Amino acid sequence: MRYARLLLSAGVAAALAAPAAAETASTTLDVTVSLQPALTVSCTPADFGVLKLATGNRGSFTLVQIGSNGTRSFPGNANGVSFGASGSSGPVCTMTGSAASNSSFASISMAIGDGAMAGGAVGAIAAPETALSGFAITGTTTNDAEVISGEARFDALGVTIRIPNNLIPQNYGGYVGTIQVTVDDGLGG
Repeated sequence: MRYARLLLSAGVAAALAAPAAAETASTTLDVTVSLQPALTVSCTPADFGVLKLATGNRGSFTLVQIGSNGTRSFPGNANGVSFGASGSSGPVCTMTGSAASNSSFASISMAIGDGAMAGGAVGAIAAPETALSGFAITGTTTNDAEVISGEARFDALGVTIRIPNNLIPQNYGGYVGTIQVTVDDGLGG
């Protein structure tokens, strides 16, 4: 019996001293992502419509402003200048895809760059035979806009152009220019 106990004790000790058999377990890991549109901005054009200008000396350059509602005005010399029959439409910019909270405010900036207005076809109006030198975008007005459901509408914008004096008939035609528009939803980047 003693021998049996000794064998039994040795067997238990050997079992306890032997390395445990390796075990494995597995599970699944869920991977999720939510895709949303990136922050974007789009704008309607600042279309001054048709401006009628006299050739020759009008006294000085002419400034013309347009607001988002399409209202055009002359903040200075309006000698020999009138509005043509073609309608105008002011710029409106819309921001989408923002993660900013509702009722926060987004800002917009408009960079003129060199401001040059170049001769180019505008609708049915061909580019001028000789483009005006010094015809430029000279100013903008902007506003902040409230963010609602990731969108903001900037509708109190304006653009000012400066038309040089001493036009010649070959200067008549279409002109185009661009402004760089940037929006900031206030969340940083």
